[in-house]
Amino acid sequence: MNIYLLEGLRDTGYDSYNGFVVIADTEEEARALPGRGGDESDFEQDGLTYWVNPKTSLCTLIGTALPDAGRGIVISDFRAG
Repeated sequence: MNIYLLEGLRDTGYDSYNGFVVIADTEEEARALPGRGGDESDFEQDGLTYWVNPKTSLCTLIGTALPDAGRGIVISDFRAG
């Protein structure tokens, strides 16, 4: 599995997520991790809410995870107001 940095390219202001470090097999899987909903950076598609809109974000491969690492978010960058 890989480690990806997801970064929002738009300034969504305060009380929103700006980026994440995630563990996933592929870039597509990293971008498709669903979120909790409820802030301006949310993106909805097919009835699910995602933390970062794939069309307004950058996804960068930054490393390889340990074999026993699980998929998901490792850390998030939240801009509190």
